[in-house]
Amino acid sequence: MKKLIMLQDFDQFIKMQLYAITIVSLSWSLMVPIIIKLQGVLWTASIISGYLIIQKLSVFIYPYFKNWLLKQSYKYLIILDVFYMLSLPLYFYDPLIFIYVEAGLVVIYGLIMNVFGINYDAFLMNKYSTNIFKDIQYVERIYMASAGIVGYLIVIVIELFTEKLDTIILIFFVMLGFNLIIQIYNYKNYWVGLEE
Repeated sequence: MKKLIMLQDFDQFIKMQLYAITIVSLSWSLMVPIIIKLQGVLWTASIISGYLIIQKLSVFIYPYFKNWLLKQSYKYLIILDVFYMLSLPLYFYDPLIFIYVEAGLVVIYGLIMNVFGINYDAFLMNKYSTNIFKDIQYVERIYMASAGIVGYLIVIVIELFTEKLDTIILIFFVMLGFNLIIQIYNYKNYWVGLEE
């Protein structure tokens, strides 16, 4: 039987990426239940279906971005997080406006995230052996799932004590700020000088 994959088996670059992925996953898991709830309350099934179709159609645009550098797409993800953070106050002004702005940002985010994911996997496959690449993928998925579970549990606990979505939005706002700090640190220390 293969030995258990341990975090110390990875280099500093991979360790930092795992840490960043965990924080990002935790942050977004706080927001996803709220967005789904708002869409169900404020949108019709046709609008939701149209939104989902637009998300799926973005796959046809990916090839136009295949020449983007990995660090370029990572930088754009950080910029989108800044825009998302700036859009959060719209929730308190008008949830309907917020949900449309959020939908637009998520479509763009999905496009850039998938381009990043393809380039990131290609980078890892080029830099590391097949076995290490597989280990990285397994550990990433475990970290992402664990962070997601913790985030969803936080939403459940908060909703048990208060029925206000505002509390969860404020916690997400703080987490997204922390998320941005981690991503900027990660970008400056691990991505700027990255040779692709």
